[in-house]
Amino acid sequence: MNHYQLEQHDLRAPSVQLLRSQNAPLILSFLHQHFHADRTPIQIYSHLRDALTHTLDELNEDQPRYTQSAEQYLKQWADPDHDWIRIRSAGDGEYQVELTSHTERVLGWVASLRPQMPLTTQSRFQLILDQVDDIIAGSTTDVEERLAQLEAERDRIDSEIAAIRESGMVQPRSANELRGQFELTEEIARQLLQDFSAVQEAFADTARNVQRAQTQPGLRKGEVLGDVLAAENALRESDVGQSFYAFWNYLQLPGNQENLREQLEQLYRTEVLSGSTTPNTLLRGLVNHLISAGLKVERSNRQLSEQLRRLLDEAYRAESRRIREISAEIKHLAMQLHDDDAVPMLLEMEETPQTNLLMERKLFSPSEHIVYDVLPEDTVLTDTPDIGNLVDYFYVDPRRLREQIELALEQQDVVTITQLLDRYPLRQGLSELVAYMDIAVNDPRHAIDIGQTVKVFAPAAYNSDNYALALETPQIIFYRVRRQSA
Repeated sequence: MNHYQLEQHDLRAPSVQLLRSQNAPLILSFLHQHFHADRTPIQIYSHLRDALTHTLDELNEDQPRYTQSAEQYLKQWADPDHDWIRIRSAGDGEYQVELTSHTERVLGWVASLRPQMPLTTQSRFQLILDQVDDIIAGSTTDVEERLAQLEAERDRIDSEIAAIRESGMVQPRSANELRGQFELTEEIARQLLQDFSAVQEAFADTARNVQRAQTQPGLRKGEVLGDVLAAENALRESDVGQSFYAFWNYLQLPGNQENLREQLEQLYRTEVLSGSTTPNTLLRGLVNHLISAGLKVERSNRQLSEQLRRLLDEAYRAESRRIREISAEIKHLAMQLHDDDAVPMLLEMEETPQTNLLMERKLFSPSEHIVYDVLPEDTVLTDTPDIGNLVDYFYVDPRRLREQIELALEQQDVVTITQLLDRYPLRQGLSELVAYMDIAVNDPRHAIDIGQTVKVFAPAAYNSDNYALALETPQIIFYRVRRQSA
């Protein structure tokens, strides 16, 4: 951070301009109420416009302060000079509104200005001590030192266990300390959502750069493609990108979402926090917030992929158009040579060229039918092999498999193939498992994780309950709600 950087870039960022705006109280309070307080990361444009109209009417009732209409304000907040909200088409003539990472950072910073510092000072200090101890323990390479650390931790735990058994009581930490840790946890969760928003913004910026590059004349498509792939790879390899994908992969694993939801609900049922958690709803909906933010990142990533695909398609069309132009030019030159009698001989053949036209081919005629005078004698085979299994045809009904998937998803949001087969075992072996894969591939809600393999069991014979065959398959994940792609 230096004087030039602050003057030319940092203090001109949309987040700083938002704080400097004379309408900042209106903008921040309205966006906080309808995006953060309502725990709704995406709003319908028409609903948000009507809500802003109502808010402006209330604020202008005593003294006219805001002269523009709600639609004018929303369009102004979304233009490139401000970039505080993003308006995108949702299809069917409707539009959706979401906050940009600049506004998310400002709302998070303003929320941190609440008078909570005395409450969280002890928790912050304890977090610093814990993090320092963890860094020291994680960075040591000395075997004896690490063993001494683990033994000290073991002695502390053994001492606490012995004290609880002797007294029969558990001494909880003070209510003030627990409330402080709760406030600090909410602050970290808010920062985590801002990190998700920053990754999504980075992918969206890269997609916009591709779109702008397509409009520049004379720019080589290969250079644009190379720059985009390098930028995407740098984003994935960055600290923020690695943290996001590690956490997003954790959320995608079966059971992790439900476990996190149960822990958060248990947190809100804690007696010592019951009086302080009522106005704080961020953690209660943290899982939904994180999933929504993660889907926005995936949507931005898909938009980038779509931009690259269109870029390649345009390059292919340009190449095909150039080939047609060259072919037309060759034909034109050939006709000029044909009309010019003075053109020297370019190619001379010794014999007349042979032509094979399609219509000169003979029509099909059946071959001669041979009739045998002596027929083979009938015989009886004593050792006839059983070929019943070769002709024993069976049919896997995909409707039955889809019904089983939907019944399982009525009880939980995500179901893996192993959980599904625990409830509905395979009855038709490998064919039924392949049918499940076909359903996952053709339904956009579901997914197949080829990087993870699981083991399932198939019956030794169809319509049998004796499971003797173990099959390894990529992890198949079924989702109740369709994953958003745009």
